[in-house]
Amino acid sequence: MTGSARRASSRVASPRVARAPRAIEDAGPGQPDVLDDLDGPQRVALLLPHAGQRTARTGGALLDEPRVDVLAAGAAGKPLTLGVKALTALLRRALAVSDAAPSVVWVRGDDELAVHSATLRVSLGSGSVVVGVGVECDQTGPVEVVVPFALGSPELQAGLLMASPARPDGPALVVAEWGDVLVAAVYRALLDVVTAVAATAGVDQDGAPLLPGAVACNGKAVTVIPQARHAIDRRALR
Repeated sequence: MTGSARRASSRVASPRVARAPRAIEDAGPGQPDVLDDLDGPQRVALLLPHAGQRTARTGGALLDEPRVDVLAAGAAGKPLTLGVKALTALLRRALAVSDAAPSVVWVRGDDELAVHSATLRVSLGSGSVVVGVGVECDQTGPVEVVVPFALGSPELQAGLLMASPARPDGPALVVAEWGDVLVAAVYRALLDVVTAVAATAGVDQDGAPLLPGAVACNGKAVTVIPQARHAIDRRALR
């Protein structure tokens, strides 16, 4: 073994995409972060064609039917459901840098970690979504890091709340160095997915895509409630 004690193998990610490093505690303005690649609207725009595809109900229906509703300010649309298969496919796309690079190498200082979005797994429970992400470095080989999220359920509505532990489950070496970034990356991917799904349901009176107003899980599917922006969000504050 050569290099840093925590240095990841670069042979596992093909094609290799390295994201620019920075130390979180001493980064200055304008310095890129590990997860700085595309901004939120760009990421959601890339997901929209996939989020809008109709799939068979037995395959985990994303949308029951095409909808282009126009909602008044603050109004909620009809619930949209994501089964395990559909949610897994969208999370894999959201976590990957691009379809051509399902595996990437994160770089932070001298440390690297290969992340394999194509192996991502999802498990659903009542009020919970558990996401397993395949990662790899020299010291561990292929392993899985698990990030659980608590969210609303049919019995307890929680709006858009999606809470996770600060430290995911996984090998201590990986979690100690990359736990915060993995939690942030999976949370960002989950938020991008529900945002893209809500956007497929219609627009508000200004023509802006609907936003996710609430997310819940009944153990079999994740439900997204699309909502139009409130009146205060439709104009600049004075």
